[in-house]
Parts: sequence; C-alpha cells; structure tokens
Amino acid sequence: DTLEELRFIDENYLHEFERKPPVKELEEQKPFSKIKQVKDFYPVGEGEGVKDKTYLELAFVAGGVDDQGLSMALDVLSDVLVNLPAAPLRRALQDAGIGKDAYASYDEMKQGVFAVVVKNANASDAERFRKVFFDTVRKVVEKGFSKKDIEGVINRKEFLLREADYGGFPKGLVYTYFSTRSWMFTGDPLPALRYEKSLAYVRQALEKPLLEQLASKYLLENTHAVLAVVEPKPGLEKERTEELRKKLAELKGKLGKAEIERLVRQTAELRKWQSTPDRPEDIAKIPMLSLSDLDPKAEEFPLEQKEVAGVPVLFAPQQTNGIIYLKLLFDARVVPQQMLWLLPVLANVWGQMDTEHYGYGEIATELNIHTGGLSLGLASFPRPGEPDNFQPKLEVASKALVPKFGKLVELEGEVLLKTRLEDTARLREVMG
Repeated sequence: DTLEELRFIDENYLHEFERKPPVKELEEQKPFSKIKQVKDFYPVGEGEGVKDKTYLELAFVAGGVDDQGLSMALDVLSDVLVNLPAAPLRRALQDAGIGKDAYASYDEMKQGVFAVVVKNANASDAERFRKVFFDTVRKVVEKGFSKKDIEGVINRKEFLLREADYGGFPKGLVYTYFSTRSWMFTGDPLPALRYEKSLAYVRQALEKPLLEQLASKYLLENTHAVLAVVEPKPGLEKERTEELRKKLAELKGKLGKAEIERLVRQTAELRKWQSTPDRPEDIAKIPMLSLSDLDPKAEEFPLEQKEVAGVPVLFAPQQTNGIIYLKLLFDARVVPQQMLWLLPVLANVWGQMDTEHYGYGEIATELNIHTGGLSLGLASFPRPGEPDNFQPKLEVASKALVPKFGKLVELEGEVLLKTRLEDTARLREVMG
C-alpha cells in the first residue's frame, strides 16, 4: 500500500523537519567572449619524472538536459570525431605526436559540456592541440563525416538502449539515475526514458549534415569554452598537507579552551558510538530470511547439447528480446604456460588491427553496424569435481540481433582468423 508506506515515512522521519520553499532554479553561466585558458597541477611523487604526463582538455558548453535529442546527437559526435579507432581528430593528434591517447565525452547537465581530453602530453603542446583541434573540426565540417561511421555509432547506442543490460545494477535503479539528470534541475524526468524520439532525431545525420552543423555551432563558433592544462608537480601533496596543517593550526588558535574541550569530547563520544555494538533487540528488528523462505531446489535453465561441424555446442533457448548471445571458448592449454600472459595482449589487439578485407577503422564500424559488440579475454574454469584445478580458456563473447547473426559470425571469423599482426607501427599505437 503506497499510502501506508508514505504515512510510515512521514510519522517516523519527515515529521521532524519543516517544509522549505522550493529551491530556486540555478542560474546559467553566461557565455564567455573568448575561450579561456586555465592551468592547474596534480601531485606526483618526489623525484618522479614529469615528461609526457600532462593532461590537455578543450571543453565547450553545449546543449543541456532540456533537449534529449541534442544530448544524444552530441554524444554520437564525440564518438565519430574522437572515440572511434580511426576517428579524424584521434588520427590528427596521433600524426601530430600530441599525447599518447585521446577521448571525448558529453556530460549531460543543466548546461551540457562537450569535452576532448588528451592524455600523456606536455604543457608545451597546448597551443598545437588547440590548432590541430580546430583545423581538424573545420575539415570534417567541410568534407563531412563518414555515414557508415555515424550509422555504426547510432546502431550500437540503439542496441545498448534496447538490450538494457546494466551488469549487476538493477534496471530500475539505472532508469532512476537517467531521470534524475533532468529532475535535479527542475526538469521533466520522463524524456530521458523515451529514447525513440531522440533516436529519430539523431538518425537524421544519416541523410543530412546534422553532426557537421552541430560541430560548427558548438565547437567552431562557440567561445563559451575552456582550454585546460593540468601538469604533474612533484611535492605538491606535501605542500597541500602543510597548507592544511597551518590552516587547522590557525583555526585552533582562534578557539577558546572550552570550545577545544567540547570538540575533543564530541570526537570521543562519536568514536565510542561508532565502536559500540548494536543492541540485540535492535538487531532483531532487521528483516531476516529463514531457511524455510528458501527453495531447496536450484533453478534450472534449459540447456541443449548439440554438435556443429564436429564442435560441441551448448544451446540455451531463453527470452532475449530477439538478441543472440554467442560465446566461443578455445582451450588455451595448447599455449606454453610461460606464454599465457601474451593471450590478454593478443585479445586486446584483435579488433583494433587491419584484417585481410578491412582496415582497423572499417572493421570497428562494421562491428558497430551489425553487432552489439565483440570482446575477447582470458578466462579460467575449474574442472568438474576438481575445484582447485583450473583450465585456461580464450573467451570470445559477442551478440547481435537475430537477422544479423550471419554477419556477426562472418566478422568474428575475419577478426580471429584474418587479422594482420605484422603491422608493427599499428601494434605500438594499440599497445601504447
């Protein structure tokens, strides 16, 4: 009974508080007349080198929680501009030798922020970073983004939205988080859950220069932005600790003897309360499950043993909203034990290299268009009846909609069997 629950909350908790008037709507930051440049530091160890450890960031105020379609479009823009393996700005920064890696993101707030971050750079790269950024964005606005790249990114986002698999987090909790991003700024909480309209808006980019127009408006023509340079500084942690010590000493010097004694007493009481065990009668109030509440019979899942081309297959028919999940397990015991550590390295490289029929950027786009993802890694499984005896397996996990399953298998074979590992220059880029 919802009313009964609300009454319980009111009688036991909320009645002790007075109602306050609604919080005034936050004022928006006024646009800058020109891009600001700021500098800050982060601590590293004494004597530690500082070369190639600076972070560079260009951040632009763009959109906000009031426009879900625009927010999704700017999120797509971050991927096609920077995050894809062969994205134009990523390649331009690599060619210019600025930093070791780059990524972009769109943070949806009352005033959204589109940011591009370069890691492992140097402070002296700041102006070159600015120039490469604007030159590259100007070029893609003039020439246009790859429609296949756009399609791949949109399809992947749509797949994830429809699949709604949030790992160990309850779906309702995640949806609540989505809603509060607008609600906390006195906005409507529901549009964040109605993604069909936003997807329809973003799909216009497949026929029109939508992303190019957004890049021009919010990046090239937007001075409400910051160029941030964050440098490493040895000894900074020690400086901050000393500053805090002095500040606390000054505060203590302004207190009277009685006030100091009161604070000491409060601290002692708090520590005593924290270390005192709960009373048995209080613990007994916590709802507990008993053995009678548990079903002694384990839940059974349908599992059929089959064989395809001489390979054993376990087939689990379940309701998956039209998605096929495929997992391949290869026995890694054929690899000498002293070389097993190379398998995770190889797994990381697969999918990021050229193959026989695709460039590394093309294979990433094809996977985005036709699948819900492909991941590789090293796993271990205990032998039946021998819990201390583990077998290493190379695990390949993938997923796709039922009509796309054939294409998934084709692309998976391309990645696993036809990757060109002899490109040492690309290997260095992937492995950092």
